[in-house]
Amino acid sequence: MELPFACAVQTGTGHLQRETPCQDSAQGVCAENACCIALADGAGSRADSHRAAEAVTRALSLALARDFDSWYALPDDALARRLLTAATDAVQASAPGTEPACTLLLFAAARDGRCLMVHLGDGAILGAGTLGPVLLSGPENGESREVTYFVGSAGALQHLRVQRTLPAGCHTVLLCSDGSAAALLHEQTRQVAPAVAVLARMTATLPRATAEQYMREDLDRLFRPHTPDDMSLAVLCLDPAAAD
Repeated sequence: MELPFACAVQTGTGHLQRETPCQDSAQGVCAENACCIALADGAGSRADSHRAAEAVTRALSLALARDFDSWYALPDDALARRLLTAATDAVQASAPGTEPACTLLLFAAARDGRCLMVHLGDGAILGAGTLGPVLLSGPENGESREVTYFVGSAGALQHLRVQRTLPAGCHTVLLCSDGSAAALLHEQTRQVAPAVAVLARMTATLPRATAEQYMREDLDRLFRPHTPDDMSLAVLCLDPAAAD
């Protein structure tokens, strides 16, 4: 199964000034019967959280693309527990001793149309379709907008959201960290920017390397003025003809 997807990450001005690593990670995988994109944003208070974000996106995008059926068969609560365990195990295998302090946004789609959408923490999951851009899953913060939930948080299991359906006509799903969401999602009204449709068309019509290069340029040129934070995008197109 080969659906168009594209992922892009840019280091925020705050990290550039402090000469610290980008804490966002976005990855995608297409296997025989399913495709998956995953995005994670490491906790700003953890110096090594970029390692956690990278390990989580790499492991879960591969796992859900290769074995979608077994993940989909789980009830929502069991699926949430398995995802958090797999994410934690991936971090320890990749960087022993590192805390799994990162958000988790994930979307997987099977050949037969079934899908899984998972969201823990801030950032947003957006959709593009025949009815225009739409918010599929909004950010969740704690007591203030500077606080959110991570894979390693005590309340992660209660706050991890699972959805299995998309609005009618939705042809593209876009994951974004809170940095890129600052340019795509209005904080008060929750309106989604029309640029989501442009990103969908870019993913559907261009070679992946070209689409990702253009996305990195857009993050640097158009998104950066909205935030000092790291910025990341992961886009999966379910119907390239509709997105075009």
